[in-house]
Amino acid sequence: MASSLIAGAVSLMLILISGYVIVTGILTISDTMIYTLTDVSALQERTLHSNINITSHSEPLVAFEIQIENTGDTIYSAREMDKMDLYLCIGGIINKYDPNSKTLTNDKINVNMWDPGEVLTVTYSSSDVTWAKFVTSNGVSDSTYI
Repeated sequence: MASSLIAGAVSLMLILISGYVIVTGILTISDTMIYTLTDVSALQERTLHSNINITSHSEPLVAFEIQIENTGDTIYSAREMDKMDLYLCIGGIINKYDPNSKTLTNDKINVNMWDPGEVLTVTYSSSDVTWAKFVTSNGVSDSTYI
């Protein structure tokens, strides 16, 4: 009789402990989901407020140069500017290229940051460029035919 009482108490304790472990796991997963959804929403909102416009380009005699204006509300840091991509059509083939230089004109407000209204000049040494596309670090892009 005493052994069945002890077995019942042990069983009850195991049920309570396993319930605690399950509830703790569910709370951890839901907490992670909430933080992930918050981060995704912030990224989508930032993309929504971003916009760029290729304002001009040079005729590619020796080097190709385009000027891109930040027409949105987003400020890009120097680290984010390193993650921006330049796609060029050279000789009928479209590839991603690393620009030779990226310079900001009228960089007065936040130095080394691409603020709204500032123009980013991107240079690549090629004379056969027929099309260019510039993509920011958060996926906003603009393209032009040369």
